Amino acid sequence: MPYWHRIYGFGIINASESLSRRYNNNLCGNLPTTFSIGSALQSFNLHGNKVQGTIPLFLENCQRLEVLDVGDNLLNDTFPMWLGTLPELRVLSLRSNKLHGPIRTLGSGTMYLELRMLDLSSNAFTGNVPMSMFQHLKSVRKIDPSKKAPRLEGHIPRSLGSLSSVESLDLSGNHLVGEIPAQFASLTALEVLSLSYIHLKGCILKEINFIPLRTIHMKPSVPISSELGNLKNLNDLLLHNNQLSGPIPSELGNLKSLNHLLLHYNHLSGPIPNELWNLKNLNYLVLSNNKLSGPNSSELGNVKNFNHLKLSDNQLSGPIPSELGNLKNLNDLLLSNNQLIGSIPSSIGNLRNLQYLFLDDNNLTEESPSSFCNLTSLKFLHLLRNNLKGKILQCLGNISGLQSVMMSHNNLSGEIPLSICNLTSLQSLDLGRNN
Repeated sequence: MPYWHRIYGFGIINASESLSRRYNNNLCGNLPTTFSIGSALQSFNLHGNKVQGTIPLFLENCQRLEVLDVGDNLLNDTFPMWLGTLPELRVLSLRSNKLHGPIRTLGSGTMYLELRMLDLSSNAFTGNVPMSMFQHLKSVRKIDPSKKAPRLEGHIPRSLGSLSSVESLDLSGNHLVGEIPAQFASLTALEVLSLSYIHLKGCILKEINFIPLRTIHMKPSVPISSELGNLKNLNDLLLHNNQLSGPIPSELGNLKSLNHLLLHYNHLSGPIPNELWNLKNLNYLVLSNNKLSGPNSSELGNVKNFNHLKLSDNQLSGPIPSELGNLKNLNDLLLSNNQLIGSIPSSIGNLRNLQYLFLDDNNLTEESPSSFCNLTSLKFLHLLRNNLKGKILQCLGNISGLQSVMMSHNNLSGEIPLSICNLTSLQSLDLGRNN
């Protein structure tokens, strides 16, 4: 039975309930110091009590110790370097105490060889985590520095490339600069890489395009590399809120396992590559707040697994493709603030799961299609600032879940349907600036 659910290098640990909750009591006083040489103790868990004092030095005699969890107590001590010599130690949680001073290692090459989980967060440690620490953590599976943990600074440590078992590496929010080390090419088990809010330079992923990554979350200030298309096992590509510019590489269409593609809030330009519409597993596409242009391809109707399609705040032009009606699983359709023209296709009425329909701030004309009556799951209907004409549909009053109806600044005419009064969930209604 494993001793962990999630494994973090220096961040917050969510250990199993048997380790982190079952032992929450109100025990107080100092830790005992009576362990003898050759002790058979394998697990020592006092998590979530009111224990004070120091971490007893005699624990180094417990050579079979696998779990040491004294997190969430009142211990007042410096970092116990000697714990790294325990040959069987797999779980070490010292979080949320009053530990202080710098974090140091003994410099031995045999430290923490079996360690899976290390949590030093929410203490009063000073300075930065020594880079030498990483070369010992051969068995760690997940490294995630938290905001309350000691920070890394300088270049990304090349020694991370020796952690052949690591599956998730999150270095976000640290004081790291420079390029991704070439040694990362050795991280053959890596599935999740997060490098947000640090200052990378050079070509993204130049050295790691053969790693079986599942998720990438970066905040770089360089263009998107076409080499990302080599990461054939990638599930999630999250590059939003950056300064990325240029076109979306068509090579992203090679990522057949991709579920989430988030590129919003950048400066990307040019058309949306048709190759993206061949990603049959894609269910979350967010390209909003860029400078993308050109018409929407009819081929987007091929992505039948779409749940969320957000293309608002771009420069997309032409009519709305009727093939959108093929996306039967769609929950969100956001096309607002573009340059779309023509009528709203009646096929949108096929989207029975649709909850958010934002078509505002375009140049749409003609009447709202009567097929809107089929959108029984709809919560938000925003059609404002277009050139729509005709009457407000009576059937809108039958869509009981509607919370926001915004249809101002059009050429609508006639009376306001009395059925609107049936919308007990309605919070916002704007029909101003019409006829």
